[in-house]
Amino acid sequence: MGAARGGARLLRDRPAGDGGVLPARPRQAGGGDRAAGVPHGPAVPAGQPRRRHRRVRARRALPTPAPHRAARHAARPAAGGRRARRGGPRRDDRRGRAAQRGGHRGPPGAAGRRARRCGHRAAAGRLRPLPADQRRLQGRLRPLARRRRGCPRGAAGRPLRARRSRGARAAALGRGRRAVRRLRAAPARRPVRRGGRRPRAGHQPADRLAAHGLDGAARGLHPDPRDRPRARGVLLAVPATSVTVVPFDAEVAADKALLGGKGAGLVAMVALGLPVPPGFVVGTDAGRAYLADGALTDELRAAVDAQLDALERRLDRRLGDPSAPLFVSVRSGAPVSMPGMMDTILNVGLNDELVEALAQQTQDPAFAWTSYVRLLHTFATTVRGLSEATVEDALFDALPDGPDDGARTARGEAAVLRDLLAREGDPFPADPREQVRECLGAVFSSWRSPRAIAYREHRGIDEAMGTACVVQAMVFGNRGEDSGSGVAFSRDPATGEPGVYGDVLFDAQGEDVVAGVADPLPLTALEDRLPDAARAVADALALLEREERDLVECEFTIEQGRLWILQYRRAQRSGRAAVRVAVDLVDEGVLEEREAGERLTDAQLAAAHAPRFADAASDGDVLARGCAASPGAGVGTAVFDAHRAAALKEQGRDVVLVRPTTSPSDIHGFIASVAIVTGRGGRTSHAAVVARGMDRPAVCGVGEVRISGAGATVDGVAVQEGDLLAVDGDRGIVSRVAPALADPEQDERLQRLLAWRAAS
Repeated sequence: MGAARGGARLLRDRPAGDGGVLPARPRQAGGGDRAAGVPHGPAVPAGQPRRRHRRVRARRALPTPAPHRAARHAARPAAGGRRARRGGPRRDDRRGRAAQRGGHRGPPGAAGRRARRCGHRAAAGRLRPLPADQRRLQGRLRPLARRRRGCPRGAAGRPLRARRSRGARAAALGRGRRAVRRLRAAPARRPVRRGGRRPRAGHQPADRLAAHGLDGAARGLHPDPRDRPRARGVLLAVPATSVTVVPFDAEVAADKALLGGKGAGLVAMVALGLPVPPGFVVGTDAGRAYLADGALTDELRAAVDAQLDALERRLDRRLGDPSAPLFVSVRSGAPVSMPGMMDTILNVGLNDELVEALAQQTQDPAFAWTSYVRLLHTFATTVRGLSEATVEDALFDALPDGPDDGARTARGEAAVLRDLLAREGDPFPADPREQVRECLGAVFSSWRSPRAIAYREHRGIDEAMGTACVVQAMVFGNRGEDSGSGVAFSRDPATGEPGVYGDVLFDAQGEDVVAGVADPLPLTALEDRLPDAARAVADALALLEREERDLVECEFTIEQGRLWILQYRRAQRSGRAAVRVAVDLVDEGVLEEREAGERLTDAQLAAAHAPRFADAASDGDVLARGCAASPGAGVGTAVFDAHRAAALKEQGRDVVLVRPTTSPSDIHGFIASVAIVTGRGGRTSHAAVVARGMDRPAVCGVGEVRISGAGATVDGVAVQEGDLLAVDGDRGIVSRVAPALADPEQDERLQRLLAWRAAS
């Protein structure tokens, strides 16, 4: 047996090719030897390449007691065993530092070099290299890590560099780019709470934002880390960013891409001095982070709590305080208008204790308890994901016997809903702040609800936008006859005629107007009952139209005679209204001809040519009359269910959707139908707004619609599925016989607009 040079290990002699034994070659000096001044082995002549030898597999080492740190540095062998890589004899015990850790079964060779470049140890099998930016990061910080382990000098005896500051390291790494924060990956799978949604969409670039008037910045959704299997301990590179949570009165740009359309509008209205209930906006960046992680981050929770504290100080009210309670609404706000497609929760902050305190303070138990029931109902369906049928079946059992004063029924319904929530999942949270957090998650998740996805696909809206969330102090329109809610337009959204237009419901909350649960009154009724509020609405619309230079709509609430503007946006309109509004704004000196020509879309111009009936149907053929919610003419067979409408559309049949009232979940029925008919609602209801945006003729408020299986009664007249219906959206008539279509009109405004488009 020959002793290896340096005396650190005993090596067996090598077998020769002729059966003899060759002496063991001297081992090259390792890092410890070189640090101690031990000379190297034979040098390779200049210009001659090093020989590449086959790798020799080493025997797995048994664990041995670790020597003292000084001893380890004094005689540490080469990292990876260079003798083994040269094809030399196998050492009896272990090779190199990797073998001392028990990491490698075989010589690393190219894989070992790759592992050292990537900055992590190789497992016993395949290696998983890190991304390039992390390799650069670890390559630059590796000398610092060695110094922390106790190694005073580098492999060649050079002193290690002094530790640089964080700013210097970031500048050296990115040369102006942001630093990278490395976070441990989430577990491969974890349960989702009841009512939650597990995000599954991959990364989607935001390269189509310009089509919606946004800035086109890359704000895509992060991929779901739970969709891909990862090795234990693999690290993710996540940009070190902070979420956006800003109050309405903050001095920030009204950026729709970041604050959403609703949030940007509220910031703009506060800057204009309009009466807006205070609150704050949680930006789309936080919404995308929630969809990626499936939970609110600690940073977002802290930011929301800080804004809730500021809101309490401003209003001198407290969440959960019976003496001076604060209630809020939590509403969605996408960068592009998606009316009714995402979730809203009102009256957040009520619980069993506070509802009693509110009833005593207002001396109106019916108001307090109906508000509480609305919160519980919406919480069950929106936050916890219970079906509407489940909730309605439970509420049917709560109907009291005998007379009712309003509060009695509401008390019973509240008890039923609380029991239902506890039975189907977690109990209803009594902590108002926990209610806010759960509602935030529900609003962010509604971006991926089936109805929102269907609407985006139909309208070509980019999914990568995400949604913002608005938290706003509650103002109650259901406080009596001097209170109410409504929707108003600066011009008629169906025809484009100048003049304030809209609907109002007294002693009701805003969701009642939009959902069409009751037939609203025209704004002239507001002028008769509350003239000061009516003038304030008209003044606000005139100001907002000047700012936007376009047709606008706003939602408002009047609480005991005081007007509050809850949101505004550019209004959905019919194709005919779009043409008239654009031309009128040019005539008024608001727009240039080129801008007016570029503003209209091809779909709006096509809708302006949509067919119309030449004359009204004869009285004998009229089935029902209602309000002309969306212009145009549509003829098809009657259908009473949105799913059935979609199925018949796939068979190539034209259908008319007939419903008592519509909800956002009926969006696939809207897409499949040629016309819409509803029993309740007005020209500002969900059915009317969505129909105008899709250029579907619609007649709303035709009377009671009762559906029974494949048949229904419309204002007392029987209709069966498959019966022919003609919908005149210009006159508000539903008939059994389709009148003759009118000849295409030579619209003077349309011709002017087409000439402007051609010139531009």
